Amino acid sequence: DGHAWATTDSLATPEQTAAWRAGLGLLMDAFAEGIREGVFVADDPELLARSAIAMHQVRLALWVGRGMKQSPLEVARGATQQLLRLCCKSDRIEEVWGRWNGS
Repeated sequence: DGHAWATTDSLATPEQTAAWRAGLGLLMDAFAEGIREGVFVADDPELLARSAIAMHQVRLALWVGRGMKQSPLEVARGATQQLLRLCCKSDRIEEVWGRWNGS
């Protein structure tokens, strides 16, 4: 619909806004925990969470716009790699990727 997922601007009801805020809060908590554990870069958890949401929106829009030729698994792998490049400390990317990828 052309609206940014990283904001509440396009939400129509208080319930939608509450659900969006709850989801953002969970993602922020995950980033904060990862920062404390030394997995993620020391940055603002809200910025990381909103950046992750925006990156996923762009990736999915591009996938749809290109006719969804990649498998959903390939899209998920690409999104995960992109997220790791943004958020993980460089010396932890391979470890986290291996855990996600089942290696």
